[in-house]
Formats: sequence, C-alpha cells, structure tokens
Amino acid sequence: MWISVTFPKLVTVDRVEFDTGQFAEDFPERFTISGSRNGRTWMDLKKDAVGSRASSVDFAPTEVKAIKITATEAKIKWWTISSLDISGPGNSRPVQYPPERCHALTLADATKLEQSWGKSKQDTSVLDKPLRIAGKMYKTGIGAHSHSEITWNVVGKGYKRFVAECGMAEGSNNGSSRFQVFVNNRKVFESKDMTPADKAVPIDIELIAANTIRLVVTKGVDGDSNQDHANWINPCCVR
Repeated sequence: MWISVTFPKLVTVDRVEFDTGQFAEDFPERFTISGSRNGRTWMDLKKDAVGSRASSVDFAPTEVKAIKITATEAKIKWWTISSLDISGPGNSRPVQYPPERCHALTLADATKLEQSWGKSKQDTSVLDKPLRIAGKMYKTGIGAHSHSEITWNVVGKGYKRFVAECGMAEGSNNGSSRFQVFVNNRKVFESKDMTPADKAVPIDIELIAANTIRLVVTKGVDGDSNQDHANWINPCCVR
C-alpha cells in the first residue's frame, strides 16, 4: 500500500509529515519514504520508519520530482491520511526555486515600516520568541502585529515572483488577523481571518513590472488588535 506525490518541477525536500486525523489507529507501524528524479527509478530516503497517529520523518535534503510513502507492515488493513506535509529546508513547503534566484525581503531593506503596537522583528516573533505557527518552527522571517505595513522598493530588480508563508504566531492566544500583499498599491493576495490554530498559508505570486511590495497585517474578524501577533515566513522575491 503506497501513496505518491508528483511535483511540477524538481524540488528539494527533507521532511515528510502525515497524520490520521480522527481515525487514530489507521496508520502503518512501519513505512519507507522514497524519492525519484524522473518518476521511474526510486531511491530510499528513509527506510523502516516507525509510524504513529502523527508521523514525522526527517532525511538528508534531496532534489526530487516525486515522493512515495510505502507501508511495509504486512498486516495493515486501513490507512487514513488526514493531512500531508512535504517540507524543504527551513520551510513548510518544498523549495520550488533555486536559492541563487531568491532574494530575501528583510526589515533592514524595507523603505517604510508602520506598526500599531511594538516593533517588527527580524527572524523572531514580535515578542522576541522563535518563529512558530501552529506548532511548527521556522528559521527566517518577520514578526509583526496588527495593524502593520512593511514596504520594499523593488524598482528595476527584475523580480518575477514573490513567495512567503503567513500565519498567527504562537502566543497570540485569542487573536485573529488577516494577511494582505500589495504590489504597486494593488492588492494581489488576502488570507482568510486566521487564528493561532491555523497552519501557515503559502503565498506564490507572479510579479510583473513590480515597483513596490507591501505586506499588511490587519485586525481579524474580532475587530480587536489585542494579541494579534503575526508572522511572515521567509518572504522573498524570485528572479
């Protein structure tokens, strides 16, 4: 019994996570993670992994076109996957773009900063804690708060895409926020009202003749900015 995922291009991955949701016992006791660069020949990335209700497997960063999870337990009857995350180094999504094409957007390079409470922080939450969203830790990004606006001037840079992830920081308690991205003062992305229970939302936007990029965090559905600690994870532009 196996499940495979094929990507639209070669990506770098180093972690696979899946859980059974409400079906607590529907998992293989043993399984193998395999990768393929062409979808035909496979290499083992992790052999004889131990399964659980929430399985998480790390392995050496590897460039692949496809990932396969194979149950190796002989007596398995049921296997339920409620959620599946395949991660790349330092991200909660595969690295779709080569690092040499990516330019990180940092606070040091921002041309305008506005925030109603506290100060935006580089690579930590606004509370000076590690960047965490729904139990996952991230290495790079920006900790902010609602209402906040961070603007970068990218005139003449030739960027083709903007990628990031966003979500409420752990410790936000009952806060809620909405995340927005503006390119040349035109809104090109808006999240739902997010709470600390929500996983990070990926953003991948095409840039055409971009002059400015602005990241905005607004009050959520509760209309209150109290506890609205928000994280932008690895915001970067791709050439």
